[in-house]
Amino acid sequence: MNKRIERINQIIRDLNHLESCAADTLIGTDFIRGVSGLDACTAQNVISCLHKLSRQEHRNINENKDNYLLKYDTSRTYFNEFYYVSKRKLCNVLRNPSLFASQIISFIIYGLFTGLIFNKLDRTVETGVYNRFGVIFFIISCQVLGAVNALEPLIKERAIFIHENVSGYYRVSSFYFAKLIIDLPLVHIIPSIIYTIITFFLTDLRQSIENFFLFFITNLMAKIFGSSMCYFIAASTSTFGIALVMVICCYVIMMLFSGLLINIESILSFLRWIQWISVFRYASNVLAINEFRNLTLCLPYDTDQCSMKGEEILTHRHISYTTTWDIWKNIFALLLISGTFFIFTYIQ
Repeated sequence: MNKRIERINQIIRDLNHLESCAADTLIGTDFIRGVSGLDACTAQNVISCLHKLSRQEHRNINENKDNYLLKYDTSRTYFNEFYYVSKRKLCNVLRNPSLFASQIISFIIYGLFTGLIFNKLDRTVETGVYNRFGVIFFIISCQVLGAVNALEPLIKERAIFIHENVSGYYRVSSFYFAKLIIDLPLVHIIPSIIYTIITFFLTDLRQSIENFFLFFITNLMAKIFGSSMCYFIAASTSTFGIALVMVICCYVIMMLFSGLLINIESILSFLRWIQWISVFRYASNVLAINEFRNLTLCLPYDTDQCSMKGEEILTHRHISYTTTWDIWKNIFALLLISGTFFIFTYIQ
């Protein structure tokens, strides 16, 4: 009897020690909690083992033995890992809608602002051409740079992923594909679609089903590229400041080689190769072909003399437009660059 009371008192002392250790543990969401060794999954495993131990025959809780063996089924399928990780990510988005809501609100504001600024695009040789290239550049910039908002949550989630992956909770592929399927549509693609619809119908761009389709696909691919770049940078560094500088530097360099700010032919020859990895260049080429092909331009202050064709503007800017492949090769390049960054992110 005395031994039993002594063991109970020892358990009480151990529990008091655990209580003091747990006092500094922050419990909450993925973004406001610390990473503890005794997290929810580990605690659940401990309780499960104790439950199985209590169900074993010929065992007494007061026995002073530490050589009990429990059979535990550690096999798990890839589908189960993917299902539960996806479910957790969806719950995190629903429980913490601030990032999703901020993306939606910001892109609605961007769309309304773009529509108010570029709501009247005349078809003159001077201002009409200038304003159309301006709205093309602004739309692509909003799509690509808009992905930077999700960079900080990705950096914060990196520490949790490393901890759980090292602990053997799931495979890297389970986490990565679950994140792409849940986060990419909710945080990136849906806001991009809202912005695309608002800007297309509020601005004075050419309104047709074919024009809308190319406009939609190009904006979507630009947004996916911006997301893939942020994913790769977030997987490469754990410091938000460094990641932000790296992303902005890459975007700025690509902007310079888009062909909208400076003529590519006037750049030093040993730097011109950067144009082939500039997403801004490929996206702007598609939108320029979509807008200027079969477009008639007029002289300023004389709407009766509309002799200039939009194809002349494309030729002057060295943009190929004669075949269907001239459009889709740019979209294919956007897809290839985005896919490359997603693959590098997985490897990283």
